[in-house]
Amino acid sequence: MPQPIIRPDSAEFPCFITKLPPELIATILKYPDIELGDILRVRRTCKYLAEVTRTKELWWRILHRYTDNPSRFLHLERPLELYTAEELENHFLRRKGAEIGWRSGDENPTRVRNFQSGQALAMHLLQGGRWLLVTTRTGSVTYYDLEEDTIIGLPLIPDQLTNQRRNHAEMAAEIDTKSPIPSFNLALALVKSAPNRVSSDTWVRMIQIWRIDLVLGNQRGDKLSATHLVSFPLPDFVSEIRSLSILGCQVSYCANCVYRSFVEYAAFVADWTRAKEAPLAYPMHIIPLYDTTENLDLLPKNRIIAVLVGDVRLYDFSNVPELKLNELPMSHLSELVDAIHPLWRSERSVSRRICYMSQLYDHQYFVLQTSRRVYLAVINEDNHAHPPIQMVEVFNLPTSIRYKGKLRIGAASSFFINHPTRATLISYFWSSKPQRLYARQGSFVEISHKSLPPRNRSFPDLGPFVDEHSGHVILSDGAEGAQLIDFSLLYVHK
Repeated sequence: MPQPIIRPDSAEFPCFITKLPPELIATILKYPDIELGDILRVRRTCKYLAEVTRTKELWWRILHRYTDNPSRFLHLERPLELYTAEELENHFLRRKGAEIGWRSGDENPTRVRNFQSGQALAMHLLQGGRWLLVTTRTGSVTYYDLEEDTIIGLPLIPDQLTNQRRNHAEMAAEIDTKSPIPSFNLALALVKSAPNRVSSDTWVRMIQIWRIDLVLGNQRGDKLSATHLVSFPLPDFVSEIRSLSILGCQVSYCANCVYRSFVEYAAFVADWTRAKEAPLAYPMHIIPLYDTTENLDLLPKNRIIAVLVGDVRLYDFSNVPELKLNELPMSHLSELVDAIHPLWRSERSVSRRICYMSQLYDHQYFVLQTSRRVYLAVINEDNHAHPPIQMVEVFNLPTSIRYKGKLRIGAASSFFINHPTRATLISYFWSSKPQRLYARQGSFVEISHKSLPPRNRSFPDLGPFVDEHSGHVILSDGAEGAQLIDFSLLYVHK
């Protein structure tokens, strides 16, 4: 006997979808045309279907719609198979909540929290937005778990220098993408100045490489541990480190070099594994620069990109002869190495105050800003390509916004500090297709945030630090206070 036709709007016949086995319903929900919103609407119908939408296999399939590497996409801290369905769902919704939060146009962040960051000389917000590293004048490193209800600092690397006002530190990290749990190499540059420049026997100039690993707790990773790998000295004429970068076994830094009260600027590249074998006689590449740098990044295939005052340049440091540390005489850089021609230099004037560079997608994409324009810079993997860097204008900055402070630029947003109680969030969108790059202008919104204490000018001007995946923004008052601004619509309660 034929079965009656079940009409969705019929009150006479019930819906038998709940009679289907959960595995079959989950298979239906994995269909490519089923969107995330559809799954959440199914969840609201009844308890039975709600349980079906919480299966691990379903969320595993949803993740693979967005990325081929879910662990990296969500910045997971354990192997993917160790997560429950609820944990995967929370991580995914938080990531999507951050994307929506950046572009919502709401001038009020989801939440703002203040915490004590110590006398910071350098800060680094790790990808994923959970861990904040802070270096102090004594060379110690403290880490902060930004997902804790109460944000407190925990020691990672102990004190190494006496506390002096003229001490200087820089920090850079490289994530180990092959590790199943978060691990990274941390480069730490420390310069302890002498009381006066005439005496050099009390100077300390060195770079350290540390291996940082996450120690897993019962449910969540609860602390970081540090293992010292190598320490090696810097040339005697280095007086200050301006920027630091690490990529594989290469470490690079830009420095102010002083000889007989004459200041020069240069980029240095060294293999830290070779420095470990011969710390007093390791080889290095030296690239003279005409001015100080705002940012420096190592790139694959022996390349280095430097954001200078009013200029951006790309170099191939493998073309520069190596010099050993113990063979460097105290003399002008121009007497040590010849001028190096860059592979590429920008044709546009870059403002010193507001030009910063953010690394995107495995060193291939950068976002750069001039005085009134934002550009997407695409770096060609071939050193012989012409041009090796293609710049695409994303948008013009409105004249109504006054840029008084530092900024950080990310893949889909820019965060400006304009005033102690006001900031500007600029959201934009870009995409790439074969043989074509394009971008469309986004939105500009004034962000309200709690006032930080007056800036302490005896400390460096740090931040802001932005992690788009988590929706976290870190502001520092230049003394011992910091502020976490959260733009994600969903955050973790512990």
